[in-house]
This record gives sequence, C-alpha cells and structure tokens, in this order.
Amino acid sequence: MINIKNLKSKVYKEPYDVVILAGQSNAVGYGKGEVNYEPDERIKELFRSERFNTKRNPTFPLRQYVFKTAGLRPHGMSGFYLFFGKRYEKEILRPGRKLLFVRAAVGGTGFSDSGWGRKDYLYLNAVDMAKRIKLGNPDNKIVAILWHQGETDVINGVTKEYYKENFSSLIRGIRFELNMPYLPFVAGDMVEEWYKQQENADSVREAIKEVINETAYCGFVSSQGLCGNGGDDIIHFSGKSNEIFGNRYFEEYKKIREK
Repeated sequence: MINIKNLKSKVYKEPYDVVILAGQSNAVGYGKGEVNYEPDERIKELFRSERFNTKRNPTFPLRQYVFKTAGLRPHGMSGFYLFFGKRYEKEILRPGRKLLFVRAAVGGTGFSDSGWGRKDYLYLNAVDMAKRIKLGNPDNKIVAILWHQGETDVINGVTKEYYKENFSSLIRGIRFELNMPYLPFVAGDMVEEWYKQQENADSVREAIKEVINETAYCGFVSSQGLCGNGGDDIIHFSGKSNEIFGNRYFEEYKKIREK
C-alpha cells in the first residue's frame, strides 16, 4: 500500500485526467539530447522517490511519493509521455481539469524477473496507485494506460507464448481491478537498432503485437525510423525520438477514443 498522506491535499484537491505509465525504462524516459519541452502547470506527475525491487523490499514497504509538475528528468533526460501530455492538454483536456501521469514504470523490469505478473510487486503497485487516485476524488478519471516494456524479457530469452500469456493477463487484470473494461491501452515498439541486434526480439515483439490486435481498445505504436541515444546506449530512445514517439502514442490513443 502506498503512503501519500502528505500529498492528499495536492493530489485530490483538483480534478485530474489520469494516465498510468507502466513498463520499464523507456516508459520512465531516458532520452538524451535537447528537446523543445516547456513545463506546464496543468500537467503533473506522481512517482516513487526511489527505485524499489523485490530483493531489497520483499515485503513491499511504504515509501514516500513525489508529486510535481511534469518535466525533464535529471541531466535533461526526456520521456515520450511528456509529448503525449502536451498533445492531450491541447486537444482533449477540458477547462478546469489537469492531467496526471502516474509513473509506475521501473527500469530493467519485466515478466521474467517477477516484476509485472499479476501477483508481482510492480503490477500490484500500479493497480494500488490507480485505485487510490480514482477513489481519492470522484472527479478524477483514469483515461489511459501507456505501456513500454519488452527489453528485459528479450534479454532473458522468454518465449513468445510466455510473453503473450503474461501480457494478455496484465491487460485483463488491470481493467478488471479498476472496473474499466474499455480503458484504452497503448503499447510501443522497442528501438529498432537495438532489437535488430537481439536474437530473441522477434518473439517478444510478435507477442506484443498479437495481444494488442486481439484485445479491444488497444493500440500499438511503431518505432520505425526512431533511434536510441547512440554509443553504448541504443536501448533508450533519444530525446528527439521520444518527441516523435510521444506524438505517435497520442495519435494511437485518439484512434481508440474514437471507437
């Protein structure tokens, strides 16, 4: 259970459209390079103040959460969600409301390391955060889940069947827990240059695409033409690629909304 008692007056005071960010590091944002992003007081984010995992914290203890205006991470690193947020604020967000990103993603995690399964700590944390935000203010509404994950499970060599079963279960589980069967779910592809060098990438990528195609109100975002940070860090989308990627996420989300 999360401890946000010191944040209640801030998180629950105003009505929010809430987006859950889930997965691993590219969902958090590790894009390097200058980008055109100005913080907007109508776009907020909520996240844990420190990394946590099952080895260090097997009992899932309380930790302080940070609530702030969304912006670039330390050293100017960007995430695609920031640019998704700008489009959402401009085209969808109604007057008098704000947008809140619940950053439940943690770098280097997946299904194969007991992070995102239905009984695992990251899944449970994401659901718990969403429930508290939803129940804390009746005017808050969860509008989407943005998912980016796969690299850890590619590295760990999981099968297509394994990933597909767990990924499908995650989508069904979150929608069931929140009693939102039509909650839009958008997933994105990995960095092209990186996955083309991985023996097992096709298995995971095909699993993601098939689950998205077989599940209602889901969308898949291509990473074609986008690049990583370069050098030893081609696994993370660059700042400029994150800007493009975020706009692609938003376009896919709009398609789901139109349904």
